[in-house]
Amino acid sequence: MPARNVLFIITDIENGKKWVSPVTLVKMANALNIEVYELIKPEIIISENTVGLIENYTADIYKIFGRELDNIRENYIQQINKKME
Repeated sequence: MPARNVLFIITDIENGKKWVSPVTLVKMANALNIEVYELIKPEIIISENTVGLIENYTADIYKIFGRELDNIRENYIQQINKKME
């Protein structure tokens, strides 16, 4: 497989237009003279500290949304109860 074809395939993969079989990954890696894992490794390595911050931030968001949903649900129930009186 010529290297320029690999570049077109990679663009289509990144844009969600194509899926790649393991055999094709091997052919692409060979054409580019790299190891297969280099095609699928993440571009950025996230530190453990950053992962922890993201997890905490996500937990806080879920708590806030949970409280807001509880408030909305409670207000809705109160409105229905008033209409039924």
